[in-house]
Amino acid sequence: MLELPPAVTFYWMVGAFFVFVAILSKLVLQPTQAVLAERARRTSGALAEATRLQAEARALKDELAATLDRARHAGSAAGEQIRREAEAKERQLLERTRAEAAKTLDDVRQRVEKESGEARTILRDQAASLAQLAAEKIIGRPVIAR
Repeated sequence: MLELPPAVTFYWMVGAFFVFVAILSKLVLQPTQAVLAERARRTSGALAEATRLQAEARALKDELAATLDRARHAGSAAGEQIRREAEAKERQLLERTRAEAAKTLDDVRQRVEKESGEARTILRDQAASLAQLAAEKIIGRPVIAR
């Protein structure tokens, strides 16, 4: 049962409790709280650093993507310019080749026309002398050409 006033052992126990609480607080509780606080500080610092690094990585990734896009556009523009230059060069070559072919064709036509004219003249002369010779053979007497 409950005694009033409490016995002296009760006061000793209450005193011993507060002494143990004070000792445990100094030896266990405060160092444990300090370790936990340091751990929380490191963790939050590491999380903040990780968040900062992730943001930096995202920014670098975006910058890299933008640089690659610019390089692609520059490359395709350069490729387009090279293609246009090649087409212009091809047109020039075709025009020059056509002009050379037309000149060669005209030269050949003129030469053929000249040679065929000369051949016609020679053939007319030969045809006339052959006709005269054939007439002389057929008639059996000389024929005078007019």
